[in-house]
Amino acid sequence: MTLMSSRFTLAVLLVLGIIGFVLVATAGDEGPMLVETVTAERLTTWVPEGWEVNPNLRFEYRPPGEVDPSGFERWTVARACGPQGCESRSLAEWMALAPELPSFVGVLEPDSGLEIIDDRRGDDYRAITTRTSAGTTLVVVAVFDDGADDYIECGVAVGRNGDQRLAEQVIEICRETQRL
Repeated sequence: MTLMSSRFTLAVLLVLGIIGFVLVATAGDEGPMLVETVTAERLTTWVPEGWEVNPNLRFEYRPPGEVDPSGFERWTVARACGPQGCESRSLAEWMALAPELPSFVGVLEPDSGLEIIDDRRGDDYRAITTRTSAGTTLVVVAVFDDGADDYIECGVAVGRNGDQRLAEQVIEICRETQRL
C-alpha cells in the first residue's frame, strides 16, 4: 500500500509541477508598473512608476537617473487642438483631420529620418509607431471625443535598451485618459 501511495503522490506532484510550469510560461507580462496621476492640464492618466514630470514641459515625464544612450526616453500626455485651433468637432471630423495634426505631419514627412513601423486607426484614435536610426521607438497617439473642442495626445520615446512594452501600453493608456 505504501508503494502505491508513493506513486500516487509522485504522480500528483508531477501534474502540479506541469500545471505550475504552464502557468508561469503562459502568464502575461503586463509591462512596467504604471501609477495614476492628474496632469497639470487636469487629465487623469497613468505614467510609468518613478518617472518624474519635466518642470519645463508639464505634460512630459522622464525616468529618473541615467537616460538610455540610444535616445532620450519620455512619456507625454496633453490636450491639443486642431491646426485651426480649438473648436468643437464631431468624431468623424476629428478622424478626418487626424492626418493634418502637427505630430502626425512631422513623423510622416519623407525626410523625417523615421522608419514607420505601424500606423493604426481605431474608431476614436490614430497611433503611429516609428523608429529612429539610433533604435529609439517613438509612438504618437491622438484620441478623439465626439463633440470635444480638443483631443488628447500621448506619446512615448523608448530607447533601444529601454522597456519596449511602454510602446504597446501608451495607446490603451491614452484611450483611457479622462478630462476632469
